[in-house]
Amino acid sequence: MIQEHREELRRLAELSAAEIGDNENNVKYNFIIPFLEAFGYNKNLYFEHSAQGNRIDILIDKVSDHNILIEAKSYGRSLDDHVSQLKRYCDEKRPIVAILTNGEEVRLYSPFWRKPAFAETLIYSIDRRQLSEDSTVERIEAILDKKFLEDGSIVEHIEDREKEITKINKQMESFDSHYQERITEIVNSTNGLEEQIKSFQSQINKNKADVTELRREKEQKMDDLKKQHLFCLAQAKQPATLLPSVAAPAGQRRPLGRRGYQQLTDYLIPVIRLIKSGVKHSDAFGRIADNLGVKKQTAQAECTVQFDHISTEKFVELIKSNQIKSFLKERFPDKANFIEKEI
Repeated sequence: MIQEHREELRRLAELSAAEIGDNENNVKYNFIIPFLEAFGYNKNLYFEHSAQGNRIDILIDKVSDHNILIEAKSYGRSLDDHVSQLKRYCDEKRPIVAILTNGEEVRLYSPFWRKPAFAETLIYSIDRRQLSEDSTVERIEAILDKKFLEDGSIVEHIEDREKEITKINKQMESFDSHYQERITEIVNSTNGLEEQIKSFQSQINKNKADVTELRREKEQKMDDLKKQHLFCLAQAKQPATLLPSVAAPAGQRRPLGRRGYQQLTDYLIPVIRLIKSGVKHSDAFGRIADNLGVKKQTAQAECTVQFDHISTEKFVELIKSNQIKSFLKERFPDKANFIEKEI
């Protein structure tokens, strides 16, 4: 290809959308015709050629035993929507090459390839900006240059491209198989790890529930013993070292109240019982705070903000509307039976 024609292709590659224009005729005259002329076609171009009641935009004919068909679409319009139309034209005209372009993308098809679907006969799909690259131009030149159409070597070049595509497809299949096998192994390994995590988390939850139940059982037995012997003992606090602290997963609130007390058994249920019995909520918070040796604000916070980020008004409303039981069960699913029994 002469240098002048290469420069013309570089010019086309650098055109803006406005310089090409937004309709089919603009694409045809501002891009396609200069594009074809760069490959030697300044004659034997037939415009609006009849085909199946429609008009083919451009037909290159009477150059050799073969012809080339070109169909233009508005700038930027999806070419996928017009492949079937191009196939109908090819079935009638039997071109050696069919070109479909919207001024942005240039597609070259070879209708003579033995493929199950016409879309699979795609030789090249080129972004117009790639016309500035010599390697791209050399590939297109082997298919489109007029001298190859005249001497018939275009057929050999298209066959070479078909072999190249077949080889590439086999390589892609090999890559797909190789990587998919590795991906499957990793996914299976990840699934196994996730199952182990679930199992560990289930055991952790059970251990926590067992500790909570043992503490409740201990307190109940101590209360029964005190009542039986009319004996009052100072409130025994649970040593913080009895159970190692376990970090809660992200987003999961801590199950314990402040100073080592249980949020459910030491704060929530006693306060709920008092409010349900008619005690004002402020007094209920105060009584429980005195019993546990904490500030009133602490007791109130453990029943509202630290519980589920709810307001005091919402907490009292849940109690008075008898919705608090189901609310607690959602928050402490492992203690559903205990909640049902205590409230």
